[in-house]
Amino acid sequence: MIPIKDNKEAAFTLTEVLVAVVIVGVIAALVLPAVISHYQENSFDKAFQRETQTIQSAIDGLAVNENKASFFETMMYTSAEPISYTDSAEKFIKIYLRPSKLCGDNNGDCFATTYYEYKDNDKSVYNPEYKGSCAKLKNGASICLTSQIQAQPIAGIIDINGEKGPNILNKDLRLFTLETQTQTDRNTEVAAVLETPFTPIQEDEEETDPCEGMTCGCGSLPDCDPCAGKTCGCGTLPDCPVECSSNPIYWNSTCCRQNSSAIDSPSHRCCTYSSIKSDIYNCRYHCVATVTGTIKGSSGRVKFDITGNGADQCFGFSYTTGRESKYLGRNNEYSFNPKNLCNLCLNVNNKGYGPCKFSLGNYSKTLYNLMGNGNFSFTLERDYDK
Repeated sequence: MIPIKDNKEAAFTLTEVLVAVVIVGVIAALVLPAVISHYQENSFDKAFQRETQTIQSAIDGLAVNENKASFFETMMYTSAEPISYTDSAEKFIKIYLRPSKLCGDNNGDCFATTYYEYKDNDKSVYNPEYKGSCAKLKNGASICLTSQIQAQPIAGIIDINGEKGPNILNKDLRLFTLETQTQTDRNTEVAAVLETPFTPIQEDEEETDPCEGMTCGCGSLPDCDPCAGKTCGCGTLPDCPVECSSNPIYWNSTCCRQNSSAIDSPSHRCCTYSSIKSDIYNCRYHCVATVTGTIKGSSGRVKFDITGNGADQCFGFSYTTGRESKYLGRNNEYSFNPKNLCNLCLNVNNKGYGPCKFSLGNYSKTLYNLMGNGNFSFTLERDYDK
């Protein structure tokens, strides 16, 4: 009798297969939303960078394309708030951004009807401010764009995918500003050719230093500096004053320095000069936060009282021990768990975080570890360009 060979091989039972499928399904349900969200945010980030880089490149080459001497003679610069953006931002959008529909000035018709924002994990309705010339582009994006007004940077709002969702601030809806264009010194009042106060150097002559041999305090120098900022003898003399127009629009950088007390905000025309912008305090935005609060065990309260000419862009911020961000707002008291937070910061919209107080970079130390129970008060300051 020939024995029958058993061909059965080890295999998974139906129950084991079903259990494996359930486990994979649970893992997918947990992981996929985060993966999809990350992919979507990454797509929005890249689309936003692409659009703003296109606009910035067009701005950088505008003077050349329009055959102008500088940016300040192009369509995208105005010395005052325009009544209409038809001849500035709208014209720029028509030529450089390929619009499919123009919506006019300060008009949100090209955008979704409702937008939202998240603050402290709470979803609320967000009401965008549509300023400048607005349009819908052929790539599906919606945009509003202003011109540069004196030293105020070009500002805009863009919805990467137009009216499509999710219609959430800092996801598909973004606010942005472009780098302020600055100018070099030039006196626009002088129309005539100036005569040179010296005899031109002949080919066989050597140029001499006008400060050579002069010293301070012995009568050989005037009251102001004729030596282009050089230090003569025992110190640098003040600049020679020049006669300046009563209208700031004609001031060069020297006139701006002589009238620095008239520079009251970063939007002043003098702040378009790079040398003035870096030296004059009022040419930058500032915010000062007085931070007060109290800690009692796992309960805490904190308030950021923020002042300064840039206070509208500043807000309180923190990170948890899990490196998650926490919005703390401005001029309102917020509750928090001091055993969960590890720092308190003063942030600026779209400008990064800081300065911070306490365990910056060390997510293992909490406010409770560092301070214990009691009241606290300190000040944080921040300067920035819009």
